[in-house]
Amino acid sequence: MSGCMPCNECTNYGDENACLSPLGLEFSNITTTSVSLEWEGSNNVINYSIEFKESSSLTWNILPPVVAPTISATIIGLTPDTVFDFRINALCATRSCYSLTVREKTLPLVV
Repeated sequence: MSGCMPCNECTNYGDENACLSPLGLEFSNITTTSVSLEWEGSNNVINYSIEFKESSSLTWNILPPVVAPTISATIIGLTPDTVFDFRINALCATRSCYSLTVREKTLPLVV
């Protein structure tokens, strides 16, 4: 489901030294104010930068890096009943590569 943007070098999956885009971004434990993420990593990644925003916003929120080989994180403090865009940036020694942006919605408040 994920791919590479914006750098073409990310698609060179035959190169053992390539910086590869995170793949398979999946969500779990979705609540009114949080969501857990997990993705497939690669060997040459130093850390992952998790970015998210409300889908209607132009501004991305960037969380502190997750040190590889960790390939999961939980984002808290989200707005209930809101659609968010999420992406992961794999940071390697000389370049970085994004996953595709994936959309998920937090649960509504129950009154």
